[in-house]
Amino acid sequence: MRVGLRRAMVHGGVSAVTLGNVGIAVSVAVLLAAGPRLLGAGPFVALSLAWTVTTVFGYGIAMPTEQLIMRRRSARDTQASARPVVLLGLAGLLSVVALPFVGGQMLEVGEATVAVPTAAAGIAGWVLLATARGRVGGAGRLHAYAGLLGLEAATRIVLVVGAVAFPSGSTWLLGSAVGVPVVVSALVGLTLQPIQVRRHAAVLGLRGLSGPGESEQAAFVLVAVGYQLCLNAAPLVLAWRADAASHAAIGAFVITSSYYRVAAVLGAGYATHTLVTLSSLWSGGSYGQFKRGLRRGVISATAVTVAATAGAGALGPIAVPLLNGRDPKIPLVVLTGLAVSTVLATAAAVATTGLMASQRGSAAAGWWLAGAAVHLLILVTTTSIGGTVALALVAGPAIVLAGVLATARRLPESSRPLGLPLDR
Repeated sequence: MRVGLRRAMVHGGVSAVTLGNVGIAVSVAVLLAAGPRLLGAGPFVALSLAWTVTTVFGYGIAMPTEQLIMRRRSARDTQASARPVVLLGLAGLLSVVALPFVGGQMLEVGEATVAVPTAAAGIAGWVLLATARGRVGGAGRLHAYAGLLGLEAATRIVLVVGAVAFPSGSTWLLGSAVGVPVVVSALVGLTLQPIQVRRHAAVLGLRGLSGPGESEQAAFVLVAVGYQLCLNAAPLVLAWRADAASHAAIGAFVITSSYYRVAAVLGAGYATHTLVTLSSLWSGGSYGQFKRGLRRGVISATAVTVAATAGAGALGPIAVPLLNGRDPKIPLVVLTGLAVSTVLATAAAVATTGLMASQRGSAAAGWWLAGAAVHLLILVTTTSIGGTVALALVAGPAIVLAGVLATARRLPESSRPLGLPLDR
């Protein structure tokens, strides 16, 4: 009965979560588009740095921790979610302490005065948000989870509109649009799924410290790192390898790559939905349904991403020159590589949830790091944007997808997952 209720709560949530992620993407685009138009060069550098630091912490450390909390709570292992929260909080504290030193080295005094508190608010917000969304998503409340995404997006857009309406305060309003929306969403999320105090030890994370080791949390983080490298490392490597005369082409490639990667946003909803569903099925011993659910999630995410990528490709000859200001003249083979790699990486990300849900995080991390390594090794052999780049774009996620699916096929049909009680 309990499992059935959870499945009913999860059912249909994928569309809502996908829409919420699209809202986040739109709000970020609005913020970054408004920045250079409302701010001078110095303040925009500060805003850009604060946004970059917040994003690296959020998607590189906090988001994997959120997924881990979600996995464990979906498997009804509620106490074991305390340790990841404690470790995430420590990582956030260390990051905030380091900000003044980093800002002082990279920015002028006035710029650091804006960037440091802006990034600190974003990091603190992500610590709270990962905890809140992990608990809400792990409880199967995916529509509420999507609502938190929408709240963050709406708050950010309101602050940007405020900056447009009151230019004199644009520096702090746009700075607030980095972290304040995350904090607001987190606080609301904590009211939806409050942390329960049990013998005072649970709230301090002491009971959770006797649960599973840090290796699973590290695996979630490494999967996120591999994913980001496979999707977004190419412009950075090319910029490092190219000479000064080629930097204009690198800039055009960044815009083109960002355009084709938008379709990957649609896969985020499927990844969240599939992780929650599969974690519940695995902990309940429903292994046949687990494999069918994994297959259904991968196929659905792939189909949606293929359709979105095809639409992006059809509109690309018009949209990309508008975004870039002129025709970027990216070779067709590279455009094809961007499109295919987006589909492969999205399918691999959703397929990976099967390994994470079944506590095969180390295998998942291994495949993502292997794919990222191949991607980077091919990229460093070229300084031009052509066929070699296209090969690197496709090879990395293709290796990940093949490896993850092969590992998932070998999952046992009937064995209780080690270290996880079936109920709490």
